[in-house]
Amino acid sequence: MKKNIIEAEKGMKFTNVKIINGGSAIEVYIEPEKREKYKEKTLDDFLELIEVSSLSKRDKVFRYKPENHSQEIVKKGIFKAIDMNLKDFMVFTISPSLDENDKLIYKEGTYPIIEKSVEWLYEKCQKLYPERNSRIGDENHYYAFLGYLIKYLVEKKKQSIDDAWFVVCDDSKSLGNFLNTELIENELEKSGSRAIGKFYDLGNTYKIIRDSGSETKFSLAGGCYKDLSYLAPLSNIVPLISIKRNMKNAVPWIVCDEYKKIKS
Repeated sequence: MKKNIIEAEKGMKFTNVKIINGGSAIEVYIEPEKREKYKEKTLDDFLELIEVSSLSKRDKVFRYKPENHSQEIVKKGIFKAIDMNLKDFMVFTISPSLDENDKLIYKEGTYPIIEKSVEWLYEKCQKLYPERNSRIGDENHYYAFLGYLIKYLVEKKKQSIDDAWFVVCDDSKSLGNFLNTELIENELEKSGSRAIGKFYDLGNTYKIIRDSGSETKFSLAGGCYKDLSYLAPLSNIVPLISIKRNMKNAVPWIVCDEYKKIKS
């Protein structure tokens, strides 16, 4: 069994323990299947692999005929990612936050980082996880993610192909926190809210993405809690004019390489 030593506090309840250090601490014996609950999470725990290589134009999901302009744009974006052989990549499953030292962190139950400029965030993202080449994802990554999400909704959530395309491209009310989402008070939610499979926070804040082929041009993707879901669905992409101005209700959408760099 794994042993963890923690400081005992009044009101705590434990099983399988041993009092040590004269009664000031306890030694907790954790069953193997329960270890995950007590393990401190790392950046890797918040990363999910987007297998662009699993997306195919021949897939029934992508043979779907778009019903409007928004769906046409998304389909073209997905096909571009496939045609360019975009490498599989990893994306964080919750929104980033800031700690007391202005360092980017990923932690459930904390408020996502907002009110920062894209210029400031750009550097922070690169320093977050250099071993995996962390950076703000571009439009190609984002469209590949939307394709991956559409496929997930059909294959895992058993939604119809029509419905999956609709909720991603036309009205994302069922996927995140928007102005017209039911049972909310129109407030910014903490990171790790509204799970869609392994992904969280698909609404709530805009996602800052980089324009393809440019290191200086960026856009806002999706919508925030102040938007109507049918006016700012996940497919919504709006170019940013300034990267120096602090952004309201927007977080960087950070992607990483699948493999870590080998340290020399």
